[in-house]
Amino acid sequence: MPLFGAPGERIAYTVYPGSEASAPPLVLLHGFTASAASFDANIAGLRDHFEVIVVELLGHGASDAPPDPAPYAPAPAVERLIGLFDELGFGRVLLCGHSLGGALALRLALDAPDRLSGLVVLNSNSAAGTPEWRNQARPGMVEMAARARAEGIAFMRKTRLYPAHGRRLDDRSRELLIRDFDRLDPAGIAGTAEALVVDVNCYERLGELVVPTLVILGDRDADFVANAPAFVARLPIEVVRTERIEGAGHAANIEQPEVFEGILVSFAAELGLLPEPGVPRRGAGFGGRALTAVGAALVIGGVALLAASFLVGDGSADGSTLAAAPAVTATPTREIITAVAGTRVAGPGVATAQPQVSSAVAASPAASPPPTASPTTVSATN
Repeated sequence: MPLFGAPGERIAYTVYPGSEASAPPLVLLHGFTASAASFDANIAGLRDHFEVIVVELLGHGASDAPPDPAPYAPAPAVERLIGLFDELGFGRVLLCGHSLGGALALRLALDAPDRLSGLVVLNSNSAAGTPEWRNQARPGMVEMAARARAEGIAFMRKTRLYPAHGRRLDDRSRELLIRDFDRLDPAGIAGTAEALVVDVNCYERLGELVVPTLVILGDRDADFVANAPAFVARLPIEVVRTERIEGAGHAANIEQPEVFEGILVSFAAELGLLPEPGVPRRGAGFGGRALTAVGAALVIGGVALLAASFLVGDGSADGSTLAAAPAVTATPTREIITAVAGTRVAGPGVATAQPQVSSAVAASPAASPPPTASPTTVSATN
């Protein structure tokens, strides 16, 4: 993968040209402890509509992992992404981030709205966090960073961050994510935990958002299902809408790839980046039906809107047992890691409360045909 940025602070990226020269650019950002492999299952389908650029965050994948936490902070992270857009000749891009990547994408949308044609936030608890959550999560992240520097990241393999625990991941995605997790540099994890995971949260600025935004949640990602309503309600109703993917957890784009790809195609069409869809969204028969709502009218039946704290799992692989987030103690716990997980893998557990759409349902978008071959990686020049 080519690298971009200052020596020691370079980020890795791969460019997958679209099927047409006029294909709009779609930039994909993965979550905490993950890599470009988070989107491997989607590249072939998305290339039918977009020029796809997958970026690896600093400290992840093939990117540099400097020991100083300062370069991981939100402002430098945003600057690097904008610099990459300039390097690739993109004025505006459609930016999609998963989990921690979604929080960083949102930060870029707030800092440089003129560089985005649209924003997609997928299952991002870092984006949905509140000031109370920041206060709870920060000590755990600092302590996790210290532990990673002192003893490496082996202890994290016992948490739901480790892709080997993902029961709904396809074999290829699981294998690639495990490979990249096992290659993580402790300095990269430590720097990200200390300087980005919590500080990237923009709770106080959510009302400033002007970029057209789509928030996607998998209905089996219990944490984000609980936190999405309060998050979406703080965004300007005129720029945001939501989509729910049934039968999908935190890694919804991997678990229901065809539905996820169809949602992105539909959103791009709404933005005028692609032709209006003319066929039903593929994947409707796979139990992954996605519902569309305009604005912030997302209601969780029987569950209070939790603005003060995250719900976190009990550390089991399926995440089916939930409890209120505890106060952070001196010992980092699997619960704290789960609460900020960028790529927490989901097991078969289903959230007890299903989000229900209470607004008008939009027309079904077109979806890309099934991929017929593994995508060929084509690196951009320079």
